[in-house]
Formats: sequence, structure tokens, C-alpha cells
Amino acid sequence: MTQPTREELINFMKKHGAENVDSITDEQSVIRHFRAQSKVFKDERDEYKKQRDELIEDIAKLRVRNKELEDMWCTLKNELLGRYEFYRFRLNELQLESNANKAVAIYRGAKSNASVILYRMDKLDGTNEFYEFLDQMEDDTNE
Repeated sequence: MTQPTREELINFMKKHGAENVDSITDEQSVIRHFRAQSKVFKDERDEYKKQRDELIEDIAKLRVRNKELEDMWCTLKNELLGRYEFYRFRLNELQLESNANKAVAIYRGAKSNASVILYRMDKLDGTNEFYEFLDQMEDDTNE
């Protein structure tokens, strides 16, 4: 009966699991078995380290991208709040002139669209910035 080579034993252990293989028949096979088993475990460890490093890199990239998206979200929301405020004040000015004015209809539509988008953005990010903004505008109007 011929003894398997170290490479054959390593491949067999990788295929069936190093802990499930018992290739010990004599003193020499014990040494060969444990050396092969340690090589299999070392290769597994190295593969896990490689996967861990890739995951760490991916997480770092995701954090950077998340920060970029948060910044873009805040910029968009602030821009929409500014537009909403502009539409509201412009609409108030135009209504003093004439309710039949075409510009009034345009600004009403724009204000309505901006408010719908801002309400949805508040729901998505879990803040009440738009409601607080409206309250602040009401307070400013009442003063």
C-alpha cells in the first residue's frame, strides 16, 4: 500500500475537510497528517484574512459613498427649501396683483411640487425639517 503524497493529502483534506480526514496509520503518517492538516488550516486562515481585508475595503468605500450621498441629500433638501420659500413669497406678491395671472398658476404648481417632494424627503430621512421650516415661515409672517 503506497502512502499518499503531501499534496494529495492536502487536496483530499481540502475537499473533505481537514477535521474529517483520518490518515494516521503509523508514526510517519502522523507527522505527514499533521503537517498536511496545518497547511490546510493555514490556507483557510489566509483565505479568511483575504476576505476580511476585502470586506474592510468595501466597508470603507461604502462609508465614503454614504457620506457623499448624505451631503448630496442635504444640498438637495436645502435647495428645495430655498425654492419653496421663493415660490411662496413670489406667489404672495403676485396674488396681490391679480388672481387670474398666469404666473400665479405657475408658482402655485411649483410650490405644490416642492412641498410634495419635501414632505417625502422628510419621511425618508426621518426628520421634520420641512414642518419646522413651515412653522418658522408662519411665525415670520405673523410677526
